Amino acid sequence: MNNSIRILVVDDEPFNREIITEFLCDDFSEVEVAVSGEECLNICRKKLPDIILLDVNMPGINGYQTCLQLKDIDHENETSVIFVSAHGQADDRIEGYNAGAVDYIVKPFEPEELLQKINRTLQYKADISDLKSSVATSNKMAFSAMTVSSELGEIIRIMEEMFLVIEYEELFDKYFLWSESMELDSCMRIKTENFEHCLSNKVISTPIERELMELLATKGRIFSFETRTQINGSSVQILVKNMPNAEEDKYGRLIDTLPVLLTGIDKCITRIHELQLKERQQKYIQETIITIRSISNHTSRTFEEMQNDISNVFIEFQAALDWEIPRMGLEDDQEKFIMELSENCMEKSQKATDIGFGIKEDLSKIILLLQEIS
Repeated sequence: MNNSIRILVVDDEPFNREIITEFLCDDFSEVEVAVSGEECLNICRKKLPDIILLDVNMPGINGYQTCLQLKDIDHENETSVIFVSAHGQADDRIEGYNAGAVDYIVKPFEPEELLQKINRTLQYKADISDLKSSVATSNKMAFSAMTVSSELGEIIRIMEEMFLVIEYEELFDKYFLWSESMELDSCMRIKTENFEHCLSNKVISTPIERELMELLATKGRIFSFETRTQINGSSVQILVKNMPNAEEDKYGRLIDTLPVLLTGIDKCITRIHELQLKERQQKYIQETIITIRSISNHTSRTFEEMQNDISNVFIEFQAALDWEIPRMGLEDDQEKFIMELSENCMEKSQKATDIGFGIKEDLSKIILLLQEIS
């Protein structure tokens, strides 16, 4: 049981409060309840909980309004809000995300799903806490990397660097170096056949951010809501959370440059995928060469053993003929026929042996060709 985590359950329905509290009592010792948004805010004014499970539809102020007003109390973002709602469409999640929630769970849900959401949020809070100490240093490094060139020149420079990277993680680093220099608070999501990751300013994004970006990936090239804009590509999405709507010139430049940058990132993703595919193919060819070489060596030894066995058989056979024929009392033509038959068998055996060595040479040629391909 976790004795240090404090959870506040806010719901106007007694049955819902009782069920959720029962779900949590085995894992968390401090579980409080509130029957309204107003009571939730009063409790938070006295002491902020670690997590608030906040119902959306309540009399008085609803969950979204409660979450917005919580910001006036929780100046350091100590509390994480998980919305609990019977509605889980994209518009509902957008409203929850705009209000400041870190996650969203749809009724009805299983106890395991709720615990998973809570534990994921706690892990996110722990990660953010660990990384806070390095934020100032990271920002300083990002700004020191900036040049005095124009924004267009900076886009060209960062794209040139991106085309040199060979790992998806490096693309994230390059993008966030540029976005932080532009004072953008943003998330980037990359999804390919064998890779999927979503980061928010170099740290792991919240669950609601990841879900929202996936939902908005099909909403056209550019999708804007309030101060947020998502730009969608074939394998990458960028969500800017602080678009400068009040600064018309800067907003216009970003709307023009972000799709260009995203197109470049898409090209880089294709290149990285091709490089990884080629690497896997080369590895497969090398493994195939080793296998064929092993088969070739085994075949060579087998043919050599077969040739020796055949030679020994015919030597023994010829010796037996030399010993037995004079004692058989055969006519000359009969003796000649047996000897000719023996010679024919030896010639056929030799041809079979020659074919075997030809196969061995062919295998050696195949190995050389594969080595040249790799």
